[in-house]
Amino acid sequence: MINLVPPSLKEERRYGRKNVSLVGYSVALTLTALATAGIMIAGIQFIATDEPALKKRLDESAVEIAALENDIKPIEQVATRLDTAKLLDEKSISFSELIPKIAAVLPDGVVLNALALTGGSTTDPLQLDVDLRTAELGPTTIRNLIDSDLFEAADISTLTPKGTSEDDTSQTEYQFNASITANFTGTADAIKKQKAKEAAANAAAATEQAQQQGGAQ
Repeated sequence: MINLVPPSLKEERRYGRKNVSLVGYSVALTLTALATAGIMIAGIQFIATDEPALKKRLDESAVEIAALENDIKPIEQVATRLDTAKLLDEKSISFSELIPKIAAVLPDGVVLNALALTGGSTTDPLQLDVDLRTAELGPTTIRNLIDSDLFEAADISTLTPKGTSEDDTSQTEYQFNASITANFTGTADAIKKQKAKEAAANAAAATEQAQQQGGAQ
C-alpha cells in the first residue's frame, strides 16, 4: 500500500499527537497541584481549629504538674523524717543492747544516767554520764570498763560533787557526778594510728619546706 500523504502533513499530525499528550500531562499536574493545595488548606484549617483546645490542654497539664510538685514536697519531707526516725530507732536499739552490758560492769555505788556518741559514727568515743557514791569509785569504774570486752580505753572527763537536798534522797546517796569518755574496742588503736600518720605527714611536709628554704638561700 502506497502512502500518498505529504511529508509535511505527516509531520503536523505527529506534533499534534505530542501536543495532545502534553496537554493531558499539564491537566493532570494541575489537578494534582490543586488536590495538594486543598489538602494543605484543610490541614491548616484543622490545626487552626484545634490550636485553642490544644493550648488549653497544655495549660491545664501545666497546672496539674505544678500541683503534683507541691504535693511531692511534703511527701519528700515526710520521707526524710521517716528516714531520720529509722536511724534514731536503729541507734536506740543498739543503745538498748549496750546499756545492760555497761551496767553489768559498773561497780556497786555507780549508776548510769545517760550515754551518747561524741560524733556521728559508731567508731567515735562514747560519753557516759554516771553518778557515784564516792569519788574513789571513779578509778574503779574506769578499770572495770577497760577490763570489759566493750572498751579498750576510758578516761574521766569531769568529776564534780553534787549538791545535797533534804527532800532528794538520791542526791544524798550519790555524792558525785562524772563524765566518762570511753573508746570501743578496736577504735582507740585506729585513732592513735591515724594521729601518728597525720603527725608523720606534717613532719615530712615541714622537713621538705625547710629543705626548699635552705636550697633557695
